Amino acid sequence: MGVRELRSLWKNRNFTILYSGQLVSSIGNNLFLLALPWFIYTTTHSRADMIWVGLATTIPGLVGLFSGVYVDRFPKRTVMLLSDLIRMLLMLLLAVFGFLHLSVALTIAGVFFLEAVGMFFMPASRALLPLIVKPEEQPAAVGFDQSSNAMVSLVSQAVGGVLYVWLGGPILFLLNAISFLSSIFTLPMIRVEEKIEKRAHASFFSDWKAGLQTMYQSSLFFWISISAMIFNIGTAGLSILLPMWIKTGLHLNASWLGVMMGAIALGDVVGGLFIGALTKIFSFQQGILLGGFTISIFFAGVGIVPNPYADTIFLFIGSMGGALMMSVTALKLMSAPGTLRGRLFATMNGFARLMTPLGMVLVGVLSMYMDLRWVFVICGALVVMGLLRMIFPIRDDMANLQIKADSETVITESSIGEEPVVES
Repeated sequence: MGVRELRSLWKNRNFTILYSGQLVSSIGNNLFLLALPWFIYTTTHSRADMIWVGLATTIPGLVGLFSGVYVDRFPKRTVMLLSDLIRMLLMLLLAVFGFLHLSVALTIAGVFFLEAVGMFFMPASRALLPLIVKPEEQPAAVGFDQSSNAMVSLVSQAVGGVLYVWLGGPILFLLNAISFLSSIFTLPMIRVEEKIEKRAHASFFSDWKAGLQTMYQSSLFFWISISAMIFNIGTAGLSILLPMWIKTGLHLNASWLGVMMGAIALGDVVGGLFIGALTKIFSFQQGILLGGFTISIFFAGVGIVPNPYADTIFLFIGSMGGALMMSVTALKLMSAPGTLRGRLFATMNGFARLMTPLGMVLVGVLSMYMDLRWVFVICGALVVMGLLRMIFPIRDDMANLQIKADSETVITESSIGEEPVVES
């Protein structure tokens, strides 16, 4: 992402408004994600409750399999705004639960609904981006999104623990609720001619089925989905594997966990900065392969070289590969027909997220029966398995998807309330 592309992005009024609001909201969300497990565990001292928290943050991924239908049926800004309003109210409830020391079960239930509502926001925001950014600016926009989110995560990890000690969990919950206001206030300021296209007399189920069929009838999107699912299985367990490796493999203290997690976040930041330039050099499949093999090699390298300094460098480089892989995938999804974009984003994200608990279980079981070094190698090998189909040419059938979408009879209405127009 060069200086010229970055300047062009920030001259885009809609992009500037969107991401200025989202960055503030992201800070609050990252503080909440850091505070939540500490608050639950220090309140109940129960590992079982930690498992319930994990389930509450992963099971809502199922909602993503269906939320895309609503994203495609309504203006993206409206979906995002309603999602943020509901999540702000839920966060206020969670803060109240914490202040009043109410049942942890209420907090966990609130987290479940918070994550479920978030499954509408993500595909809507992804589908909105191509409407406010020119095609030639999209690689820089995705790279900025990747880098800025990673930077926010890095800063939040650095200061979040200190803020938790000073302020406590409920105050951080409240700060997250307040941070949603930045998004709520900025979203209505975005001016974009958004067209909402619906098939006449289409039911929810038929729209959902059409989106699912499109994904699996398209060779390109089918294999992107499979690769993403296997990738999540291979990498999801890092959050539990890394602490065990630092403690029992390297015989170091928790400060090194902060160093290595910081290296991962920094790799995301640096990787995002080069997205624009790399997408001009490599094709989609080449970008996926380069990013994926970088992850797998350096992921396995952590276990092969039991040295904290080398492992930190490996995680940094591997994270840069992950940033590239995820960004080129997002760019390809942005080129999907507008009438299908929300469903494709939501469904693929939902399937990928459902693989996260499976990856955690796999790492947990493997770590009980074999040396942790081999667990790193196996996880790296899983990422390679997800890449195998990408080695061979895959027909880019995006044009056929657009023709199919355009051929359907639709009702088109403007997001600013114009009269519906029937088109054939």
